[in-house]
Amino acid sequence: MNIARIGYEPLKNNLVNNREKLNKSLEALSVLTGDTSKAMINMNIVNYLKSKYSRDFVPVCKLIYDTEFIEVLLKNDIKINKSENLVQIENFIINSMVIENKTSVDIEPYLEDILSSKNGSIKSFDQGEIIFYNVNGKIIIEKGTGSYSFGRINGRIHQFLENDSISIKNHENVIIVDLTCKPFDSKFANICWSKNISQYELAFNSVVRNGAIPIDLQDIYVGIENNEIYFFSKTLNKRLLFKVTNSSSLSKRFPQIYLFLLRASLSGLQISLDPPILEGLNVSFLPEITYGDIILRRAEWKLDEVFKKNMTITGEIKKAFLEFKERCHLPNLIGLSQGEAPIVYNLENEIHLNNIEKVIRSHSGQLDRVSFIDVQHQLECQEGFKQYVYSFEKEKNSQNLNESSVSLCDNFDFFEEQCNNFYIYPKEQYYEIVLELIIKKITENMNINKWFYINYADDFPHIRFRFVSKEEKHLNEFVKFLNNLLQKKYIYNYKLQPFFPEISRYNLFNRGPIVYSIFTYDSQLSSKIFIEENTSNVSDHILLLYSLLRKIGVDDDNILKIFSRYKDKSSNQYQKIKKQIWDQYKIMSSITVDTDFKSAILEKNSLKLNEDIILSLAHMHMNRASGIDRNFEEKVYSLLYKFVNSKKYIGGFNE
Repeated sequence: MNIARIGYEPLKNNLVNNREKLNKSLEALSVLTGDTSKAMINMNIVNYLKSKYSRDFVPVCKLIYDTEFIEVLLKNDIKINKSENLVQIENFIINSMVIENKTSVDIEPYLEDILSSKNGSIKSFDQGEIIFYNVNGKIIIEKGTGSYSFGRINGRIHQFLENDSISIKNHENVIIVDLTCKPFDSKFANICWSKNISQYELAFNSVVRNGAIPIDLQDIYVGIENNEIYFFSKTLNKRLLFKVTNSSSLSKRFPQIYLFLLRASLSGLQISLDPPILEGLNVSFLPEITYGDIILRRAEWKLDEVFKKNMTITGEIKKAFLEFKERCHLPNLIGLSQGEAPIVYNLENEIHLNNIEKVIRSHSGQLDRVSFIDVQHQLECQEGFKQYVYSFEKEKNSQNLNESSVSLCDNFDFFEEQCNNFYIYPKEQYYEIVLELIIKKITENMNINKWFYINYADDFPHIRFRFVSKEEKHLNEFVKFLNNLLQKKYIYNYKLQPFFPEISRYNLFNRGPIVYSIFTYDSQLSSKIFIEENTSNVSDHILLLYSLLRKIGVDDDNILKIFSRYKDKSSNQYQKIKKQIWDQYKIMSSITVDTDFKSAILEKNSLKLNEDIILSLAHMHMNRASGIDRNFEEKVYSLLYKFVNSKKYIGGFNE
């Protein structure tokens, strides 16, 4: 089984030898995209502003309340202006694909002719990044890469590059500004998070991050020059260019004015490193594009008209997709892309098929955004494949590139640690046994003390188990352990997934280490009770939750205030178990947990947790301690309330 792990570590020496190939890739991409641009703002918007507002500058805040302007924005579309070189190469590819029936097209001979005939007139890149795979000496360029292709899902790569390699050489009259926004969908905020790359920031309905110089929305004005929109700050007396590092920030789920600021800033910029080859061509298969032994773009399948018709008529997406798979000869291991770097799926796995069905259903109105990428080349590497970032910057007034850097990019470096995130699918009769075996493996055999788990019921009941370790041997040992469980038929399947922290849910920018320390503590406490004490009665769950809440600094008065909403969820059961709860407390209070994080982080004065976060932490605790059972969970909350309330009248409770 191939595990696709994206990890962070210093540059491997053997990759230095590939620098020549990477520079060759840049040369090829510059031919393909040199004068290609993407118009993110159409002329209807420009004409509206010119006709309604006669003065030079229009306050952005005024446009927020202009309903006619918002209607024009809603009708905005994106237009690609392809360069002459790209059009010529597309014709060459179409000829090879249709006439010669090729599934892989090498454009090196054609590119060489263009390069020799143009003789230096090709526009080269000033700076940027290539995200690529290195498999058996073969360079594979990732889809949607480069800062001016809006970062795509790889927007987070900027945090792994040296500061000088990502600095943007601002024009003396232009300031680059990070544009951040809290979307209406709180879950969507997690995937839009990325670190600042500029010293200035406009926080659109959100909070400016630490260290950034805030730009006030009321200080931003819209101007038009040569039929192009620009933004101006009167306070700074500078033009503003807004930038994000993740294409998810272009989603329609964001406010229209926010999207206007971003799209107008991006409009007309070079589509660097992400050539729109054959974009808009109504075919179900696009061939692999190579430049010698460099894969510039992998083969790609689009959902065809037959699939769309079958899906509409029958509504059976999975069945229609499997017919599409057979009809178009998709391999069993395939990458699913929604415009960014693909996620690998196994089409023989029912859980994976269910996930694909969900993605297609969610894009039913925009199926052109869904594509399937050939990832066979990455899977040729027996050790799994790793993703690298190649950053470059051209010297001023020179065609030569400065010494560039290559580094592995990481899907999780939130607290400067490597978090391994496994989805594990136990068979129903072995669920508790598997969880116990996992915890013993991690704590007793691998001696890892930063870990936590959550039970999930999405698609299929499974355990999401996360542990922190930068050592490759730990990952390999755990994978070997899971393979053994798979062989013994204790589990159906497992997969290693990227870990994206729930930033908005817990406000992790300010309290991330604290929240994950609580998760670690709670997982160790819950599992210690579960494994060593074998508890199952309701009194244990009440006291276990109480112990956690007191540990993180929630006093009795706040417990009564927060959980009073559940006080009627347990009928008269408390009177029946009251004595048992008090007897059990002595046993519970004797249980300790060994942790390597400082206990001070969990002291009352270290935490400022609001009611919603406390309820969320309680919910996650119940998930770990008793599984997914909302009725039982609310009953425990009710009994907890009655237990704490009774403390006012019963003496002898040792806090």
